[in-house]
This record gives sequence, C-alpha cells and structure tokens, in this order.
Amino acid sequence: MKETHKTAGFSLGGIAAAIGSAVCCAGPVVAVSLGVSGAAFASVEPFRPYFLLLTAAFLAAGFWLLHREERKACEPGRTCADPAARRRMKVMLWVATVVALVFATFPAWLGLVPGIAAEPDRTEIRSVVTPAEGTHPAETASPLRSVALDVNGMTCEGCAASARLAAARISGVQAATFSYEDAGGTVTFDPDVTTVEEIVAELARMTGFVATEKEPGSSADAGHDPVSAVDAGHDPE
Repeated sequence: MKETHKTAGFSLGGIAAAIGSAVCCAGPVVAVSLGVSGAAFASVEPFRPYFLLLTAAFLAAGFWLLHREERKACEPGRTCADPAARRRMKVMLWVATVVALVFATFPAWLGLVPGIAAEPDRTEIRSVVTPAEGTHPAETASPLRSVALDVNGMTCEGCAASARLAAARISGVQAATFSYEDAGGTVTFDPDVTTVEEIVAELARMTGFVATEKEPGSSADAGHDPVSAVDAGHDPE
C-alpha cells in the first residue's frame, strides 16, 4: 500500500501549505483578539503566493498518483487492484482539497465571520455641540472626534479586520472601520481619554501597520469630520 501512504503524504502536505498561506491573514486576527501583538505575522505575507503554489503542487501530485493507479495494469496485491484502497485515496484527496480551499481562501470569507468584520458600537455617540449658554463646560459631555487614517501595510481584508480589532481595544475608542481596498480607516474616539498619536502608536504595536492622519483638505477626508473645527476653536462653516 505504498501508493496509499504517498497519497496521504501529498494530502497532508497540501493542507499544511494551505495553512501556511493563511497565517499572514489569520495570525494577526487571532493574536489581536487575544490581546497580543500580531505584527510578527506581517513577515509571512511575501511568502503567501509560494504557499499557495505549494498547496496546488501537493494536491496535483496526489491526484496524478491516483489517476496513474487507476489506469495501471495491476497485479494481484497491488494498490491499483484494490478498489477499497483506491476509494481511500480519493477520499483523502478530496477531503484535503476542501480543507486546503478553506484555508487558502481565508481572506475572502473572513468578512462573513460574526464579530470580526463588523463595526463595534460600544457606547452612545454624542453629538458635536457647543456648551449651552449658562452651562459650565465641565458639565457638558466631551464630544467624540472622528479621525480618518491612511494605513500602509494592509494586504487583505484580514489585515483590515485585525486593525479594527486592535483599534477597538484602545481605551476611549468608540467605533472603528478599516478597509483594505481603501488602504485606510476611520476611528471615532473620546479625545479626553486618548489621542490620535496614541491610536497610531497602538496600531503599529499590535499590527505592524503604519497609520497616518489624512490631511484635512484631502478628498477622502473632506466634509468627514466637523469636530476638528470645533476642537480648534473655530466655527464650522
């Protein structure tokens, strides 16, 4: 049953390579969810295409071996002469193929996982208002501020999910959205609790991504955040 053992090896090799291809995306999400830095997984990203090629090569070799055994003129006692052995080879290969596809396509279906890609809404969003006449500023709740960020280093939606999870863990952050396609995100936070600089630093520590605040006059940020004008002591127009 030497061929059966080879098929098992090819199947396991395909699964292992597929898991390797998912590490760069799944690793940061899992790490940040556990409250530890996932920045180290970013170094695996350049190798993802090679892991995918290796996955395809292992599975192709397994199916080629099965095809060869089915077409071979067999002697009694050989694997190709045993229908049960060939059936086991088919089952192993198809199960390995399904499992490998699940891991290889991880970035594509990550957004379907509840609680991973959804935007958190942990507290009420307070309106951006100026203190009413006769009201002491200390008696008025501080307005929340939203900041638009450019984020360098995201390579898939798994990266965007890990950035959102990292931002959501920061004290004072009320909501966060990140998009791989837009290479950026928006964070809503309480300026009395945290700052843009602290958010950027924590994102770098937890994910390895380099985030910078968008220029106030940029097209992506224009009209997005009236808070900056209020905070600066100017009346928004």
